[in-house]
Amino acid sequence: MESRGRADRRVDYNVQRRRLFRVPVSIELKLCLDASPVSHDGEPARLTTLDISGGGLSFLWAYPLKIAHTFEGTACLKTQNGQRLVPFTGAVVGCVKQPDQSYRISVQFVQITEAERSEVIRYCMLKQIEMRNKLRNYLI
Repeated sequence: MESRGRADRRVDYNVQRRRLFRVPVSIELKLCLDASPVSHDGEPARLTTLDISGGGLSFLWAYPLKIAHTFEGTACLKTQNGQRLVPFTGAVVGCVKQPDQSYRISVQFVQITEAERSEVIRYCMLKQIEMRNKLRNYLI
């Protein structure tokens, strides 16, 4: 019985850790990674996300980044009504090597206005509805 209680607490911790749902979507990012071996004269690195939520995002990068490394970036949220640039400061919370020798970098937003966080959450909800509707049409 005791070991089961520990497992239940671990599951509860993981559930509490992520308050916002992630949506697997590719959006354009511009990141100012100062420690990057490929940055040229302070130009931001351009890449795309693997997923995004109101609390953070993840992307693939050719080099490992240290946990707690902070950087500034801008996410470009494209909708039918246009596009919105969302500036943020993020901190690396995970760095996992992938089979293709790249690294999956997980980032938590540490500085983002609540209005911009709400915009990201709204974008995630729209994308989730789009995916659900596509799946619904595919199954019919």
